[in-house]
Amino acid sequence: MASSIDISSIVPRRFLDSNDDIIEGLHIHKECGGSSPMQAYRTIKDGVRFFKCPSCKFENNKTITLQQDLSFYKAKQEFFRTLMPRDKELLDKYFLQKKEFEKLIEQQQEEKELKEQKMAKKEAKMNKQAEEGYNFANRAFIRGNYDEAFEICTIALRLSCKNAETNKKLLQLLYKALTERTNKHQKDMDGLKEMHAGNLNPKAISLFNRLVIRLETNMGLDYKNIASFCSKLRNNPQAVVNFEMSLYHFNIAFDLKNNDYSLLKNLVETFQSLAEIYLRIDSHSRAIEYYQKAIMLDEEFLKNDLNALEEKDDTKKRLNNSYLDMCDAYMKLSDAFILKDDYFQGLQLLKKCREIIEKIDEKFVFEELLGTTKMLLDLKFSLLEEVIKEEDTSSEEK
Repeated sequence: MASSIDISSIVPRRFLDSNDDIIEGLHIHKECGGSSPMQAYRTIKDGVRFFKCPSCKFENNKTITLQQDLSFYKAKQEFFRTLMPRDKELLDKYFLQKKEFEKLIEQQQEEKELKEQKMAKKEAKMNKQAEEGYNFANRAFIRGNYDEAFEICTIALRLSCKNAETNKKLLQLLYKALTERTNKHQKDMDGLKEMHAGNLNPKAISLFNRLVIRLETNMGLDYKNIASFCSKLRNNPQAVVNFEMSLYHFNIAFDLKNNDYSLLKNLVETFQSLAEIYLRIDSHSRAIEYYQKAIMLDEEFLKNDLNALEEKDDTKKRLNNSYLDMCDAYMKLSDAFILKDDYFQGLQLLKKCREIIEKIDEKFVFEELLGTTKMLLDLKFSLLEEVIKEEDTSSEEK
C-alpha cells in the first residue's frame, strides 16, 4: 500500500535546501528496494563520512536510508508539519508576553521610585516646616506670648512631621505653653471670682458664667488637641491623661450651658477618642464604658425636637458609629471570656452586641462595615452555641 507521507518531511534537515526541498544528487536507499534503515550504513573513507548502500552499491556522502511506513516517521511528520508551527506560535506569544510583562514591571518600578522620591521631598519639606515652626514658637514663648507659641506648635504638629526629635521638641514646648496658659486661666478665674464675689445681680452672674464657659471650653480644646497628637504618635498614656483633662474642662462648661451643641460634640468626640484608645490597648470594659457615655449624650440630644435638623443628622451619624464601634468592643470582650472558657459570659456579651446592632440605622454607617460586623457576629454566635452544646452533652454523659 502506497504511503501518503511526503518523503521530504522525513528527510534530515541537513539534506534539504533553504526551500525545504531535497538537495540535488541525494541517494535515498529506499528507492532501490531496501526495507531496513540499517541497510545503508555509515563508513569512513579518506576521513570523510559516507553512507554505503549494499543493495545498489551506491557509495557517497549524499546517501540516506528511509523506511516510510515506520510510526516514528509518521509522528515526526506530524510534529514538524503540525505541532511544531503551533508550538512556535505559542513560544513567540510567550516571549512577547514576557517582554510586555517585564516592561510593565519596569514601569511600575519607575513609578514606585518616582512616588518614593516625591514622598521623600514632601517629608523633607514637612520636616523643614515643622522645624521652622518650632523656632517661631520658641521665640514667641521667650517673648512671653504663650498663646502664639501654643498655636504655632499646634499647627506644626499637624504637618505629620516624620522627624521624631522635632515632634518631641514641639510637644515639650506645647506643654510649656499650655502650662503658662493654664496659669493665666487660673488667674483669670480668680479675678472673676473676686470681681463678682457677693454680687447676686442676674446680669453679673450671666456675664460671669459666659466668661467661665469660654475659658473652660478653650482649655478643653487645648487638652483635646494635645491628646490627639499623643494618640497619633501612639503615646497612649499621655493621650489618656490629656483627654481626661479635656473632659474635666468641657464638663464644667457643659454644666453651665448644656444646650450648646459644639460643647456636646466636643464631649462626645472626647469620649469616643478615649474609647478607641482603651480598645487599642485591649481594655475592652473601659472602652465600652466610654462608648456608653458618648451614646447617652447623643441619644439625649436627639430627644429634643427643637434642635436643628442639620445638627440632628450629624448627631445620628456620630451615634450610629458609636453603636457600631461598641459592638466591636463587645465582641472582643466576648473573645476574652471565651479564651478563659467562660462560654456563658461570652454568649451574653454577643447577645448584648446583637441588641445594639438592631438599633443601628443603616443610612448613617458604611454598609460594608455593618455587613461585615453582622456576618462576624453570626459566625461567632453559631460557633459558640455549638461549643456550649457539646459541653452540655459531655456533662450529661459524665
